[in-house]
Amino acid sequence: AMLMLGHRKTAEKEFDERTLQAAADLRCASTLSLCEKSLIMAGREIPTDRNEMIRASFSSHTLDVALSNLATKVMKAAFEAGPQTWRAVGKIVPVQNFHRHAMVSAITKDSLYKQIGDGGELKHITVGEEVLEHSADTHGCLLILTRKDIINDDLNVFADLQRSVAINASRTVNSKFWNVLLEAGDDFWVQDKNYFTGSGQVLSIDALAFAIAVIRNAKDADGNPIWAEPKQLVVPPALESTALRLINSQEIRDNEDGVKYATANPWHSKIEVVVEPLLGSAFGGNDSTWYLVADKEIVPPMLVSFLNGNDAPTVEPVQLPAERLGVGIRAYLDFGADVGDARGIVKMQPVE
Repeated sequence: AMLMLGHRKTAEKEFDERTLQAAADLRCASTLSLCEKSLIMAGREIPTDRNEMIRASFSSHTLDVALSNLATKVMKAAFEAGPQTWRAVGKIVPVQNFHRHAMVSAITKDSLYKQIGDGGELKHITVGEEVLEHSADTHGCLLILTRKDIINDDLNVFADLQRSVAINASRTVNSKFWNVLLEAGDDFWVQDKNYFTGSGQVLSIDALAFAIAVIRNAKDADGNPIWAEPKQLVVPPALESTALRLINSQEIRDNEDGVKYATANPWHSKIEVVVEPLLGSAFGGNDSTWYLVADKEIVPPMLVSFLNGNDAPTVEPVQLPAERLGVGIRAYLDFGADVGDARGIVKMQPVE
């Protein structure tokens, strides 16, 4: 099926040469041909009547499994090709159920190691109240390949729909993630701690230096530095060119007292630029607001929960009701997005 639909490169990643050659030797040229081969694999007699052959292939479940496996591989590649900007900022947290979970922050009160005395007694670490809450929910859809689709040889359309569904799954995760950040309230964005407004916050070399200092000066509950490392400069599309110039330029050129001079850019290639359309005014954001994000493994500003750590859609065959002739495939993804440790992100908004 993958070869028939033109997914040779994906098939070559999934199967060995012997399997690929065996598949090529079957010479499947149509969806009806797949129905026939599925009956042969199931050890079933092939009806001479085309309608009966389609009906028999639906009841063998071999076709269901084959199309489900096809959908899994096609959708996995399409999901990864969809928008994934959230991965740069969000820390993936596996969960085992849909309950609300509390993850203890790595940077918590009284968490530094204590010197062990001659008696060898270890001191307790006080967890305190620094926990990050997160949870996952289920999102999904159902695809159906009907008898009419098979007669019309519309497997390509079915595969295109699978790709579309997978890309939309990726878009769903991305949209949920950034909307949660945009909708975060005063408990997360604290003025003059991780949220700064005013004309001095316009994206520039000086404003970036200020935001970097805020990240590096972040403290734990006992006043110790948390040694956060600035990693990503997150901007809306309107600031993309400015951000890329700031990070990619090797020199900073200025004109002071009519004399041109250049100095080395201290941030050259040290910070990743992440561009997210949802942060712009076209989607309810702000074209001048930008964010500096710390290493998510130390102080994750956002948490993304996936059931059992599965960060791609699950694809399964579905047995349709007796009155419906066709093959059903369901795709679902268990995930959730929540704000995390506010010390891991700085919001710079030039205009309130």
